[in-house]
Amino acid sequence: MSNAVIDTNILVSGLWNPSGAPGTVLSMILAGRLTLWYSGSILCEYADVLHRKEFPFAKTDVDALLGFIQKKGIAATFTVSLVPFADESDRIFYDVAVSNNVPLITGNLKHYPSHPLVLGVSAFLSGLI
Repeated sequence: MSNAVIDTNILVSGLWNPSGAPGTVLSMILAGRLTLWYSGSILCEYADVLHRKEFPFAKTDVDALLGFIQKKGIAATFTVSLVPFADESDRIFYDVAVSNNVPLITGNLKHYPSHPLVLGVSAFLSGLI
């Protein structure tokens, strides 16, 4: 079983297009083949974004996904990094990943500092083969 921190864009893309690479990551989470590491702030970010009106996701489906993450994932402790971020909301994902030596999967590599644990979806999936 693998572990990862998942950027919100991966959840959005996975729900939007289940047949794409982010959908594969989401399927792995739901099948128990990938354990998601999270913090309270990460869960709040997921809820805020996934409940936005511009997305067609049913509230009950989003709430079920968030409940699944809390039940099956790992609530992580972390240390706040001193690395500068253009968007401070990205920091929590990086800090949880780096503090716990767990990969961070994102669709927006440019939002994060270069680090061996910060991976695009394709790089993460190819590392599992």
